[in-house]
Amino acid sequence: MEEFGKYMNGKNITAIAGIDARGFLLAGLLAEKYQLPLVMIRKEGKLPDNIVSKASYDLEYGHETLTIRNDLLSENDTILIVDDVLATGGTLQAAIELVKNCGVRSIYTGVLIELLFLK
Repeated sequence: MEEFGKYMNGKNITAIAGIDARGFLLAGLLAEKYQLPLVMIRKEGKLPDNIVSKASYDLEYGHETLTIRNDLLSENDTILIVDDVLATGGTLQAAIELVKNCGVRSIYTGVLIELLFLK
């Protein structure tokens, strides 16, 4: 968590977004520690409200769609999107697209582990 904190320093982050599902663990800890709002980026059909944006992406083993409530963020926000593992980048790219669709212009990303051999 300390490395994420160092990375966030000086970036004026206004919210933390976590990617379904293990990204929620990291995002929740960071949001609590730095007293920031937590935004969940969920797999399709998991959000409790119909106000969502969608982005689809390919996985090494299939296809998935992520959703986000588009009433939680604005162009004035600076977001840190976190996830546990960066494999091929499809999930993270879809998450970035979703946050951009909410009007956010300033987006940072962070992952705990990067699988370099997948390039």
